[in-house]
Amino acid sequence: MTPTTIGAATPGRWAPAAAASASTNSASAARAEAGAWAAVRRHGAPRTLPKGYRRTDERICDEVCERLAEARDLDVSEVTVEVGSGIVTLSGTVSDRRAKYRVEDIAEEVMGVDEVRNNIRVPR
Repeated sequence: MTPTTIGAATPGRWAPAAAASASTNSASAARAEAGAWAAVRRHGAPRTLPKGYRRTDERICDEVCERLAEARDLDVSEVTVEVGSGIVTLSGTVSDRRAKYRVEDIAEEVMGVDEVRNNIRVPR
């Protein structure tokens, strides 16, 4: 598992500056695809995927990080995302419990995520 800190510019990883330079068409297509999958998951319709299809951990990690970065009402600057075998592990700190569980919900909606382990701490 390779940890990714939201907002950190790591080679080969998504960062806000990299997103700004990405092609608008490919970013729009990716968001549309992700939104469609999230809508299917929220409404309880069964997913139909090709036999044997498995999304890569890197792709899952990138999408979780992108969605967290797009959640403008959340400060995820101290959150780390790791993915291994479809299991997302969240660690770091956030300001309150609402934010902790919102981060978990966002990660859970990503296609290919089998489980979310939320190790995020809320300081007292």
